[in-house]
Amino acid sequence: MCAVLAHLPIEDIVDGWLCIMEDSPENEKLQRFYDHFLNQWMENSVITIDMWNCLKKLHSTNNAVEGWYNKLYRLMNKPHPKIKSLVKRLKEEAEFNSFLKKRHVLKLEKKPRLKKYNNLNKRINKILDDYCKAPSRDSETIRKCLKALAFVGKFE
Repeated sequence: MCAVLAHLPIEDIVDGWLCIMEDSPENEKLQRFYDHFLNQWMENSVITIDMWNCLKKLHSTNNAVEGWYNKLYRLMNKPHPKIKSLVKRLKEEAEFNSFLKKRHVLKLEKKPRLKKYNNLNKRINKILDDYCKAPSRDSETIRKCLKALAFVGKFE
């Protein structure tokens, strides 16, 4: 549920966090995770909330670097590649990114997003639109939104 906080409007993230804490069972391991989450993501002066908030952003992950890493990992096909094959793949990736940059400069058509990500983004945006149009953003409305966002990606 913590991951979906990134989709809420920035002004509602703290209230969303409080809802998650209130609804959580008493558990020592969970409390350690929550302490870590609070220190790393909620109260960090280096990685601020506005840096990780992804409200209305069309990424398939909340971190574009994570998506790139996953692509590279799939290309490598093993967790600990030899340096030679890693350098080869990184060069290929650099060439591909250079190609994409040239396409962007020339205003050529972008690679279409996968249908599943378009559908996922539509569902996320619908939930957030309904949430933002709600007459009040009380804790019950926030809980409903958090649960809907947590549930939306389950059936992809």
